[in-house]
Amino acid sequence: MHRAAFLLLVLAFTGCASVSQRGLENPHIETSSFSYDAGTYRGEAEVYVVAVVNAQGQLGDWLIAGSSDPAAEPVAEQVLRMLYFHPARWQGGRQAGPLGILLYLAGGQGVAASTVADALSVSMTPRPTDRMVRIFQLEQLDATPVLLKHVPPARVEGRGAVTLQFWVDESGAVRLPSVVAGFDDGLSRAALDAVSQWKFSAPLKAGRPVTALFRQQFEFR
Repeated sequence: MHRAAFLLLVLAFTGCASVSQRGLENPHIETSSFSYDAGTYRGEAEVYVVAVVNAQGQLGDWLIAGSSDPAAEPVAEQVLRMLYFHPARWQGGRQAGPLGILLYLAGGQGVAASTVADALSVSMTPRPTDRMVRIFQLEQLDATPVLLKHVPPARVEGRGAVTLQFWVDESGAVRLPSVVAGFDDGLSRAALDAVSQWKFSAPLKAGRPVTALFRQQFEFR
């Protein structure tokens, strides 16, 4: 038997990749180029996506983090279903993990590039460009969202720490939870199951609902 202790980590997400567990190979895109029907979108655009790739290399849930042209986003969603991925790896085994995806669309041809998912909200800090940003760091919000529904992890055998990364969307729902440090199967599953049921107040930026990036550490004792 154990007691689970948890602490919400409010971090400045600068260089977040460095806090991931040593030896972890992040998910990445297998296919880097693609084509699409140019009639569905005739312009040029960059679309930024955060997603979770499961242990089988399949794309799970995703969020569009920003784009240079909202009209390109429906095409980006179609393209995501065409791509192939390599899952994360830890100590020789496959793991689900977060992935940042940069899509470049132009005239029916495109290129996809992998990046660290939590780096997107850093690289997309509002700048004097036409890019539309939808995901923000906690420190950029009007206030830290309030945890309205808290579900503790189930009691499981084992001790250790597990760190999860997830996003809270405009409705306050938890999206794309994944393990970024501490890969014990039983502890990770207990933490993921708990966080998936949490509910927050809507993150606000300048009074409007946005999506925010969180990390949560669970200590199982």
